[in-house]
Amino acid sequence: MGYEDIAPGAEIQLHRHLVADEIIFVHRGAGVATLGGREASVSAGATIYIPRNTTISLVNSGSEPLGIAFVFSKPGFEDLMRDNSVPEGQPVTPISAEERARIQARHRWHTIAGPKP
Repeated sequence: MGYEDIAPGAEIQLHRHLVADEIIFVHRGAGVATLGGREASVSAGATIYIPRNTTISLVNSGSEPLGIAFVFSKPGFEDLMRDNSVPEGQPVTPISAEERARIQARHRWHTIAGPKP
């Protein structure tokens, strides 16, 4: 389980999880979710169920942060989040394109960026 605030105009880019279902609960703000090629507006109180291997993206279309909580049916995604993050209280350091590609490759067994081939 985790949570995230998505800034106005920002997005969670299109991706899919190979081994786990995901549930996203929107607790603040408004956005547009694209799930398996279908698009829908979401706002506070919405719940999005994402079956494993289904593409998902989420864009904040509002003027305030889009607050979400997410839960996975199997472990693995937390390791990707750790690799993309810094410990609490530490300064945020940019990740190079090369390092981001290495991180994505290391976690490809769980999460794949982009549309299905």
